[in-house]
Amino acid sequence: LYEWAYQAEKDQSQTETVGYLSLFKNSNTSNDGALPSKSVMKERVLAEATETSTLFGSDPEPSDTTGLFTVSSSFKTTEIEHKDGSFSPRSNFENGFRLRLYWHEDYFWQERTHERWWCMSCGQDGECKENENMYLRKCNPKTSLDAIFKVIKQKKGHQLQVVGTDLCLQKRGKSRQILLKPCRNTPLQRFFGFKFEEEKFELRPSRFADKCLSNHHHPKDGELVYSENCSLAHKADTGYWVAY
Repeated sequence: LYEWAYQAEKDQSQTETVGYLSLFKNSNTSNDGALPSKSVMKERVLAEATETSTLFGSDPEPSDTTGLFTVSSSFKTTEIEHKDGSFSPRSNFENGFRLRLYWHEDYFWQERTHERWWCMSCGQDGECKENENMYLRKCNPKTSLDAIFKVIKQKKGHQLQVVGTDLCLQKRGKSRQILLKPCRNTPLQRFFGFKFEEEKFELRPSRFADKCLSNHHHPKDGELVYSENCSLAHKADTGYWVAY
């Protein structure tokens, strides 16, 4: 139980924390000096999490069936505000999310100023299969071509797994290619920069800190997603993503 509290606090990603370790240490004995049972301690942790509505929301017990700490519900559903003043809900981790190129009203993609929606899609037909490349597709409205991801937090970086498959994004060695490969514990499937509640984030392949997932220059339908020099990606305003 102490290990669970330690892992929960260690992997928390919000700006506030329930303080599981402090709760455990301050509540680990009863009046007679005996340790509380696991069920009693869990009730205290759940009550504290519910009261503060921070780390895990409505389901504070982490899921760990593969030896990895799988973040399933710590990403709170929020709204994305658009240039026209409208709002749309952002996906949460329980149902999966799309990876959409971040857009700002100052961007001038293809010499246009209106908001554009480009999300990762598997292959040319949207079917997520091993060794497929990732492409940009229009994703407003959302379609079945959109790839839906879940995130797996590693000690260093995150894996991005396609929901309903055993396939993860993987960099092809020193090549620029980003392919779908069976999920495994390899640095080639780890990406740095992913943030649970940030407006935008980079996706930098592990061991290639100067690279960012991007596309070639201004985005358009059917363009390949690959590992680009971050400086070039940001010069074209295509170096950031959002979970959508």
